[in-house]
Amino acid sequence: MNEINPVNQIRQPNKVKGKTEMPTLEEQTQELVKKLKNRDREVPEYGDFKVVSEEIKNPDSRIPATNFVLQISKPSKNIEGHEKLRDLKAIAYNLPHPYKAEMLIATGTKAGVLKALNDEEFLENLPKIFKKLASDLEEG
Repeated sequence: MNEINPVNQIRQPNKVKGKTEMPTLEEQTQELVKKLKNRDREVPEYGDFKVVSEEIKNPDSRIPATNFVLQISKPSKNIEGHEKLRDLKAIAYNLPHPYKAEMLIATGTKAGVLKALNDEEFLENLPKIFKKLASDLEEG
C-alpha cells in the first residue's frame, strides 16, 4: 500500500544571493530618451502646452547629482515666433538642495526637436552632458 504524502513538497529553485546591478547612466539615458519620444503627442505643433519631461535617478555615486531630467518646453513669449518653437533641455538636480543646472540642447519646431531626440550622436553625448551639468552643480 502506498501512502500519499499530504504535504505538497514542490521543489523551489535555489535563490542566489548577490548583487543586482543598477543600470548604467548610459542605459538609463537611452531609456529616458525613449520615454520622452513616446510622449510626443503631448507636444502640439502650435501654441501653449504643459512642460513634458522624463526623469531618472543618478545611478553613479561618483557624480554629484541626484536626478537628471530631459524636458520639452515652450520658450518665453518675448521670442519672435514662440508659438511654434519648442525647447529641449537637459537638467541636473542635487536634491534636497534647491539648485539645478540646465542646458538648452535644441530649439526649433516640434519636428526639429524630435529629430534631435532621434540623433545617434545626441544619444551618445547625453550622459556626458548630464555629467557636465552635475559638475557645474558642484562648482556652483
